[in-house]
Amino acid sequence: MKLENDYIRKLLSAIALHNDQSAYKELFLLLHGRLKQFAYSILKSNEEAEELVSDVFIRIWQKKDQLITIQSPFFIFMLR
Repeated sequence: MKLENDYIRKLLSAIALHNDQSAYKELFLLLHGRLKQFAYSILKSNEEAEELVSDVFIRIWQKKDQLITIQSPFFIFMLR
């Protein structure tokens, strides 16, 4: 888990500092399935879970300049 968190931080840093689209794609591929599964466990709707996760990734790209300040990848969902 620690190695994965370190890798996620590295991807977030690349996105924040270099607008790195390949890092964004890698982050998406790494997290999309798990986030959708988690959202589905709460929402009980595939469509709503997919929409929520899509919104999260849109927000990540829109707020990419704030990603560098994130200490823990789990706080990514608190971007305003």
